Amino acid sequence: MMRRGITLLEIVLAFALIAVGFISLATVFVSGMKLVGNSRDLSAASQMANEIFERARHDGFDNLPKADKTYDGQVPDAPDGTFPPAPYPTRDGYTLVVDLRVVGPRLRALRVRVFWARGNYVTETIIHP
Repeated sequence: MMRRGITLLEIVLAFALIAVGFISLATVFVSGMKLVGNSRDLSAASQMANEIFERARHDGFDNLPKADKTYDGQVPDAPDGTFPPAPYPTRDGYTLVVDLRVVGPRLRALRVRVFWARGNYVTETIIHP
């Protein structure tokens, strides 16, 4: 005589397969959320670096110091009033390090590094004659 129905073993296997599927989906979701957070941090850091560049453009590159200068927001020292252009040194958990290097007689490089949690940072540089 043939038995009809589902055995207990088949039910357990079906639940195990469903559980593996849900665990995989949860792992993908958590990884995606971490990537969204990293992307948000990177975007905010890049925006802060661009604010420094825009302020330098607005104030005029000729008003920047004529010699090499570094402002390290990680070791707060008082800005000299013209360098770096505000905002500085930290904001919302981000720390700025601004370097000005004289590359040639009329050529200067302005580099901004923005640091945030766990040693992450972004570096952007603009060179202006």
